[in-house]
Amino acid sequence: MPTIQERIDQASTGATVEVGLGEHVVNLQIDKALTLRGCGPATHLQGLLGSSPTLTVRAPGVALECFGIEHLDPDGVAVWAEPGTDPQVREVVVHAGRVAGVVNFSRTTTAGANAPSSGTTTSNSVSPRVALRVEGLLDAAAQRESVGDHEGAVELYDDVLTIEPSHDAATVLRALALRQRERVVKTPARSPSTASTKRAEMVVDAARGHSLAEAIEGAGAGSLIRVLPGTYRETLVLKRAIEVVGEGPPGSVVLETAGAACILSTAVGARVQGLTLRQLGGGEWYGVDIAAGSLSVVECDITSESLACVAVHGGATGNLISNRIHNSASDGVRVYDRGAGVFEENDIFANESTGITVMTGGALAVSRNRIYDGKSTGIFVRDNSCGVFEDNEIYGNALAGIEVAEGGKPTVRRNRIQDNEGSGIYVHDNGAGVFEDNVILMNHHVGVTIMNGTTPVFRRNVITRNEDVGVWAWW
Repeated sequence: MPTIQERIDQASTGATVEVGLGEHVVNLQIDKALTLRGCGPATHLQGLLGSSPTLTVRAPGVALECFGIEHLDPDGVAVWAEPGTDPQVREVVVHAGRVAGVVNFSRTTTAGANAPSSGTTTSNSVSPRVALRVEGLLDAAAQRESVGDHEGAVELYDDVLTIEPSHDAATVLRALALRQRERVVKTPARSPSTASTKRAEMVVDAARGHSLAEAIEGAGAGSLIRVLPGTYRETLVLKRAIEVVGEGPPGSVVLETAGAACILSTAVGARVQGLTLRQLGGGEWYGVDIAAGSLSVVECDITSESLACVAVHGGATGNLISNRIHNSASDGVRVYDRGAGVFEENDIFANESTGITVMTGGALAVSRNRIYDGKSTGIFVRDNSCGVFEDNEIYGNALAGIEVAEGGKPTVRRNRIQDNEGSGIYVHDNGAGVFEDNVILMNHHVGVTIMNGTTPVFRRNVITRNEDVGVWAWW
C-alpha cells in the first residue's frame, strides 16, 4: 500500500489524492498542482516532534480540502506554503503549538523554530490558534472586515479565520456562518470603491410603468433599489454589488419570469430581500441562478416550474437566509461545480426532487433549516462534496432524510431526522462523513443504512422507533 507521499509523488498534475479516515503521521511535500482531500475532521495529519512542517506546499495550484492537521512539536509548523503558492483551502482545521499553524498562507506571516529557512520573521509569542480558510464562503470585501468574537472567532485577516484550538471544522464554519448572517441581514450591499461616499438610492414602481431590470442595469455598485408592491414580469441580471429590497409585507413584490431565470447573478456582494420569485418554465432555467461571485438572498419566496429554485455553481457563493424555497419541478437548491454558501433558517419543502443537492465539489454550511415534504431525499451530498449540516429538521420526505454517496463527506450534527419514507440516513457507494448527536426516529424504513464501500463515522446518535431495524450495515 503506497504512502500518502508516494501517492502525491506518483500523481499527475491536476489529480486528486484522497486521504482516508484516521490519524496519519506524515511530513508531506507537494511540489505540483493537485488536490489533497480528506474525509472531514476524522482525517487527521500529524507532524513528528523535531521534524519539518507537517505539510509543505512548494507549487501554485494546490488545493487542500476536508481534513485536520497539526504539528506535535509546540514550536512546529503545521502548514508551510512557500511565497507565491497561495494554496486554495476548504474545510481544513490547522492546530498549532506556541506559534501560528499556517505560514505564508495569506498576508499574515508567522513562522516557528522548525520552519524552513526563508527569511520569514519568526515570532514565538503568538498564542495557540487554529487557522482556517474556507474558499468562497465570504467575498473579498467581507474578508477584510473584523468578525468580532462569535463562537471564539478572533479576527479575519484576508483569508484566515483564527479561533481557539478546542474548536473543530464544524465550529469554525458555524462561527463563519453567524458572522456572514449578520453581514447578510444587517449590512447593505456595498463596494469598497463606494463605501466612503453617499449611497445612491432609487425607487421602482410597477404602477408607474417602471422596469426593475432597467433600474438594475443603470445602477452603480453600492446602490440601493427599493421596489414598491406590484408584479414585475422580467429577468434581473446582477453584475454589480447592489441591493434590491421589496417593500411591503411578504408577497407584495412579485417577479414572474418565463423562458429565463428570475435572477441571474455574477456580481460580487449583491443582495436581494423581500421578493416573491416565480420561475414559470419555458425551458430549462433556475429560479435564482448564482453563476459567479456572491449573492445573498434574504426573506424571499422562491418557486420554479423548470429546474431548481436556486442553483449555486461555478465557484460562486450563495447565502440563503430565512427564505421559503418550494414547489420546484426539480431540486429545491442545487449546489455544484465548486459552489459554496451559508444556508440558515430556510423552509425548503414540497419540491419534486431533493431538497438540497450538493455535488461535484460543492461545500455548504447549513443550519437551522426545515427540509420537508419533498418527493425525493431531503439532503443529498455526493461527488466529492462536503459541508456542515447542523440543527436542521428533516422530515416527511419520500426517500431518505439524508443521503451520502460517491465521495460525499459531510459533517452532520444535532439534526432531527424523522418520518421520512426511506432511511433516516443512507450512506452508500463510497460515501463517508461524520454523524454525531442526531435524533433519527420514526422513519418508515431503516434508521441508518450503510452499504457498498462506505466509511462513515457515527457517534452519540439516538436511533429509535423506526419501522425497520435501527442500523443496517452491509459491505
